[in-house]
Amino acid sequence: VRYVGSTFADDANDVAVGSYTLFDAAISYDVGRLIPDFDGLHLQLNVTNLFNEYYVNSCYLTDRYCLLGAERAALATATYRW
Repeated sequence: VRYVGSTFADDANDVAVGSYTLFDAAISYDVGRLIPDFDGLHLQLNVTNLFNEYYVNSCYLTDRYCLLGAERAALATATYRW
């Protein structure tokens, strides 16, 4: 779980950018434990912003724009050690 508190978009602290909470997840498995012939093979899946939450990351009033937060992203990896 990642929590980011509210911030301000200007030096005068007039415009607040709201807080947000994001959930990330990871799962991994050692394939060699199930299939001995694949000893050394490791699979992993990482997901950020698991619930695909819409949020404003930050705002810059001097330039008059806001940055939206990253959408859900997944990364799968397979590694082998011999």
